[in-house]
Amino acid sequence: MRIHSKAVIAAGVLGFALTGMASGADGWGDSAQDIDIQDAANNLAVQEEQALAITPNAFGLTAFNKLQMHASAFTTRCGDTNYRYWANGYIYATDIPCDNPFAFWAPVQLPAGALLRWMDFFYYDSDANKDLRVMLHAYKGWDTPSISTVATDTTSGSSGYGYLPVWLGATGYTVNNDVRYNGGAQLAVIVAYPDTQAATLTNKLRFKAVDIWWKRQISPAPATATFSDVPTDYWAFEGIEALAASGITTGCGGSNFCPDDNVTRAQMATFLARALGLHWPN
Repeated sequence: MRIHSKAVIAAGVLGFALTGMASGADGWGDSAQDIDIQDAANNLAVQEEQALAITPNAFGLTAFNKLQMHASAFTTRCGDTNYRYWANGYIYATDIPCDNPFAFWAPVQLPAGALLRWMDFFYYDSDANKDLRVMLHAYKGWDTPSISTVATDTTSGSSGYGYLPVWLGATGYTVNNDVRYNGGAQLAVIVAYPDTQAATLTNKLRFKAVDIWWKRQISPAPATATFSDVPTDYWAFEGIEALAASGITTGCGGSNFCPDDNVTRAQMATFLARALGLHWPN
């Protein structure tokens, strides 16, 4: 039974990558220019989200997925801190004996190769003098560990309930989970209070959730071809190389892929089983 050529099948199967890291300055010291640039970037995030009429939790390279991190998933970085639930799913700190500035944090657990584009921060801020800050941190390395800020922004004003989009730059951030051998990082979202002063310890500053918008992507093609009949300038080179690198295909023998051959039902079954990692115990 003919389905499609092997090149056509290969070009659309795999959507995961393992590349790239973004970094930024850690801490609270944003200049006015930095804030203006971030505000402009966040406006672009809103425009992109509205223009695409995005529906989350869809599959494919052009579709966005959403990782929802409700406030109930966050813990305090200071173990002695008390916090309280507020109506409609919001929480706020009630006692901050340590960790200045105080913060809640939660891990970001996404597959390697996921392309992060922006975060949505759902908050309540009725304090004219205090603001909440949301940050995406990358905890890199193991022998000489370091922290970098991938993206950050703060609430402003005292308008009450709000939504803050935080853009992750023009190219986004690609998840790399290989911390030990390939320069990867563990990721965490931080929701930080401005200080430990008593003025902060009210329900004027609280939050409900952080949502992270991400997409799948195909890993970049290598400089050297794996198969003799699929040169680097072949139209489906990137897709075929991704299948080979992930073990979904091993070619047709003799260091070839046979890209123009028809795909049999047996070959398709093998591709799908390897791609999905299908396993059922006897």
